Amino acid sequence: MLGLGVISQIAVAQETLEVCPSNNWRKLPFLRGPSEAFRNVTKWKQADVEDYAKKTVVPQVIANIIFFAMAVFTLLGFLLWRLFRRCCMCCCMKESCATKRGAADPKQVLSGWGYWITKILILLLALAAFCFMIAGMATAEKDLVVKVWEPLDRLTGYLGNTTNTMDSLIRSLDGVNPILNNLTAIANNDINFAALKSNLNDISTFLDLPAANPNTIDGALRDLDSSITSARSQMAALKSSMAAQQPNITAFAGGMGPLSTAVSTFTDYNNKLTTLAVQFTTLTGTASTPYNPTPLATAMAAVNLASWRPNVDAMAAALDVWRYVKDTQALSTLANAARDLNTLVGDVKNNKLPGASNAITNFLSAWTTYGPAFAAIIARVDSIQATVVGLDASSNASINRLRTINANVTALLAKSPTPASLAANLNSLSTELSLGPITSLVTDLNNAQNAISNVPDASINGARTTIAAVKAALDALAPKKDLTATALTTYTAAQNNANLGALKGTVSGAGNSAELTNTAQAAAAAAASSTAVLALQTAINAGGLVSTSANIKNNLATQLTTLDSATASLDGRISTPLSTYTSLTSSVVGVYNGLPTPKSREVSSVTSTVNDVEKDMVTVPGTVRSDVNSIQSKFGNGVNDLRNKVIKKVNDFKSKNQKKLDDADSKRYIATVVLFAISAFFVLLLLLFVAINCPWGIGCAIVLCLVMTILLYLLSVLFAVGLVGAQDGCYYTETVALNAIGNTSNIQPIMRYYILDANTNVSVKSVLKTANLVDVDSVTGKVTDQANAILSNITATYTPRPKLQTVLDGVTGFINDTLARVDDLLAMAGVQNVRPIYVEVKEFPCCDLAGNAGQTWVVLTFGGWLIMLAVQVSFGHLSRLDQLPQSGCCGCKPLLLRRIQAQVHPDGGIADEEKGHVDSDGAVKAVVLSAPPAGQTMMMTGVAVGAGAGAGMMMAADGTPSAPPAYAAYPPAAVAMDPHTGAPVDAYTGAPIDPYTGMAMVPTTPPPPPVVPPPAAAQ
Repeated sequence: MLGLGVISQIAVAQETLEVCPSNNWRKLPFLRGPSEAFRNVTKWKQADVEDYAKKTVVPQVIANIIFFAMAVFTLLGFLLWRLFRRCCMCCCMKESCATKRGAADPKQVLSGWGYWITKILILLLALAAFCFMIAGMATAEKDLVVKVWEPLDRLTGYLGNTTNTMDSLIRSLDGVNPILNNLTAIANNDINFAALKSNLNDISTFLDLPAANPNTIDGALRDLDSSITSARSQMAALKSSMAAQQPNITAFAGGMGPLSTAVSTFTDYNNKLTTLAVQFTTLTGTASTPYNPTPLATAMAAVNLASWRPNVDAMAAALDVWRYVKDTQALSTLANAARDLNTLVGDVKNNKLPGASNAITNFLSAWTTYGPAFAAIIARVDSIQATVVGLDASSNASINRLRTINANVTALLAKSPTPASLAANLNSLSTELSLGPITSLVTDLNNAQNAISNVPDASINGARTTIAAVKAALDALAPKKDLTATALTTYTAAQNNANLGALKGTVSGAGNSAELTNTAQAAAAAAASSTAVLALQTAINAGGLVSTSANIKNNLATQLTTLDSATASLDGRISTPLSTYTSLTSSVVGVYNGLPTPKSREVSSVTSTVNDVEKDMVTVPGTVRSDVNSIQSKFGNGVNDLRNKVIKKVNDFKSKNQKKLDDADSKRYIATVVLFAISAFFVLLLLLFVAINCPWGIGCAIVLCLVMTILLYLLSVLFAVGLVGAQDGCYYTETVALNAIGNTSNIQPIMRYYILDANTNVSVKSVLKTANLVDVDSVTGKVTDQANAILSNITATYTPRPKLQTVLDGVTGFINDTLARVDDLLAMAGVQNVRPIYVEVKEFPCCDLAGNAGQTWVVLTFGGWLIMLAVQVSFGHLSRLDQLPQSGCCGCKPLLLRRIQAQVHPDGGIADEEKGHVDSDGAVKAVVLSAPPAGQTMMMTGVAVGAGAGAGMMMAADGTPSAPPAYAAYPPAAVAMDPHTGAPVDAYTGAPIDPYTGMAMVPTTPPPPPVVPPPAAAQ
């Protein structure tokens, strides 16, 4: 009932299976979409048919009906027109019509833009109509009905294959008979359940031991590895930082002594430079010898720049370091790094190393006792799985987890150094690891940083500026002082005015010793009196920076050596990266943590599997033959229904109707080609007669074309009605078919599934069950369940190996064959296989037939319109030709302007000097009168009208004056002479000829009797 409900919902949501939705016939302008009334066509009565025709068919085909009526009325109108015209010409209006036509100018009628536009338009329309007819012939399908048989044959072939597959499935169910008698023997002889259970018990005990928890050893080694790695990194970083700061600390320590007495030092420099300046003044004031050089030499010796400059350089360098240390807190940073390293190494030494050593020792102790059980159980299970049966996925997963533990622990024990040696090395490292005097170094660094940071920036910057000025002045003075000293030595050796002048030249003047000495003296005086220098000196002495900086300098060198020793200890005791150990312990941890709690439950599940296998291998299932027989009976009933209710009906339809339909299709093709061929021929006739201006031919062609147009429009009406029906029928095919079958039929659910159920989760199995054809789930369930009952969980849960496989091959083959056949049957019965066949069957009426009908309707309708338009324009052209005199007895001769204007020459006959050319019986032949010269008189009917004043008026045959029309520049083109009077007359009717128009006239009064010439006098 659930499946039926689902299918019913699907039917509401989707009523049709759309095929070839892009086919052009569905886009024909008169089609308005499917009619809801067609849904219940199988229940229609006479009133419903009439209502459908009035409300659905007629509104959609009304345009085609109108076209048909237009063609009929056009034909009737044309016939009436030609009839009335003929009556007028022959009876009531004969004279006036003849006069009017006689007065028409052929050149105006048969030329000009209106004439040619009409003919060209007819030509284009006729050619277009002709092309449409040819297209209709070319596109007519010769073998249209043949297309239906191929999909029908595919349908019956498919259904036949399906029933054959079902028969094969029924027969294959007999293969359930083999009984598995030797399963118990295999279980007892090839599987040692007692050994398996003993090993599993030892493993269970090991897994619950706290010492066996791999998280302990893995965590201890990982913590130690992380700490050792961090210690190595920090040692390397600290060593690099210390080495980088060592030059600064050396410079700083070197400048602390001079800076601690800076004020007194600069005061001494000031005094000595002042004395030197005085001596330079005395020298420059001496005009000539004698001059005593001793005081100057003494003063210059007192200014010992060789010792002053390094002293001042050390001060300046120390102040630069001071500024850098205060700004960057370099000593504090170095102290923090040393402190952090000392803390880390202390933790490694006191906690991490002992913890890791103990964890390794405890784990090795537990493994030594219970570890062999792992290898034993793995070997036993591998043997069983290789020769007897492969365990289920869950049991294999448990064994594989034990296998992973065993493999990783075994690999761990094989590492070099071994875990036991590693534990001993860790104990030794914990006693010998040391960082030396790092604690006192940290203290000195922090004290120095504090003392440096406490000095205001103004004092530091002021002192740096002042001392830098002293340094610059002394650096500038040094080379000049050396020149003066050289000149002084020369003068002292030879005290003459020349040497005195040379000595004075090195002293006096811009940029020489006297000026630079004054500059240096002023800088020294400023430094001696500088409050910034004094403040810095005070801070150095108060902070004990002289001794502190010296301690830092000495301890830093010692600490670098100690770091090298500590690094060497780490590398020596931990020669193999701890990550090589943790890579194995982490694998064990991953498996261990995935085990249930308590961990022995993992082994319990394996033990339970072993117990199940032991039970299954010695148990023989019950019989299943009765169930299989019942299933075979149900399958057979379903196969019979499919053969009798579907396949037979399709075959009967083909055998009864194939020849009839093929014959009808052949006749349809011939009729279509003949219809379009005749229409094309009539159009060509119209085109030909219009081209040569044959009134009679045009009229006949118009009648024939209109008759064919009526036929085309009649057929277009019929095709339109058929397309309306196809539109509704194709949309509601499935609905009508389902209604015809009825809701109680067991075929309806499966038909609904195959033709409408496109995008649902309804399966073939549920549809077959709902239709009471076959319960696939029941078949497969009973067969496989009973087969599995024979094997219990051996084949369903485990994988048989060679020894067991020889027993199970028969049953396994039976199961596989049965399931494969069921799968094949379900695959064949799937909608993806059936739907395409149904679509092909439906495409014949709804795509091929309807498409061909739509194509034919287009040719009929638009071809008919083109013929109608060509005929309508031909009406105008025929009406134009009616303005001229009738050509021939019935207008059957072409009215060509060239021919009318051409001269007519005698054709044979006997020459007669008076009458011209005559036939052998004396009848006058037509002649052509040449244009007379200007002013020449012309005789007509006995009345002479001369040129000159009276040249503008002529007398007609009936005696009435006739004015020449504007175009009458010449006499008429062709006339005959009355043999009695010599007057020009119409060559065919004998009517008088108007001399200006050249056309026959109908006289208003009876003509005078002919004048009989008197008989000749007798000789």
